[in-house]
Amino acid sequence: MISDVYEGAQMPYSVTSLEFAQSVAHSLRNSGRFIINVTDLPVLAFTRVLTATLREVFADVCLLAEPNMLRGRRFGNVVIAAAKRAGSLPVKRLGQSSRVLAGADLTEFIGGAQVTHDGTAPGITQPRL
Repeated sequence: MISDVYEGAQMPYSVTSLEFAQSVAHSLRNSGRFIINVTDLPVLAFTRVLTATLREVFADVCLLAEPNMLRGRRFGNVVIAAAKRAGSLPVKRLGQSSRVLAGADLTEFIGGAQVTHDGTAPGITQPRL
């Protein structure tokens, strides 16, 4: 399943919540994957919150971005991949064309970002396209 949902140049909070992620996971086969295109500002605060939320639901999560995005040097896109089964994302293959964060590196990236729930904004300003 692929999510590239934007409304008025912003991702609706309803598709960033824990409850939405649980619904997606429920609809996927065990071998299914959930891929999200995220537009974010250099500090990637929105991406951190969304990634923390997905990690609460999915056993395997990784993030793909250009190195300059991860260094906080530009506005752009990040792709988050999630799977129900641990170890089922092809992290090594994905890393051939982008920088991939998974496992401990992803945990460090998330930092203290809080999970988002239905009816609550993630506490950060979302970038506008």
